[in-house]
Amino acid sequence: MLSIVIAKYFDGKYECNYNFIEHIGRNAIFYYFAQGIGSSINYYMVRMISLDNWFLKWVLTYIINVTITILIAEVLALMYSRLEVWIIHKRIRT
Repeated sequence: MLSIVIAKYFDGKYECNYNFIEHIGRNAIFYYFAQGIGSSINYYMVRMISLDNWFLKWVLTYIINVTITILIAEVLALMYSRLEVWIIHKRIRT
């Protein structure tokens, strides 16, 4: 309920043509899928990180997870858009 009140308060107060949160929302399925892949990769990478401080290890793991997720999601979105264009052009030719 509080998030709805905050969203209504800021509605129309800031003008932004395009931001990263909107981009993630428009490509949500790719980010959802990439998060699963990234967390699976991260599961194996945690063992290789030999830090005694759990907080630093957690922060490093988080950064790696977010980076892998963004990379995989953007590659998937690019591949999908290219495949979609290719299919449309193929249908037009036939």
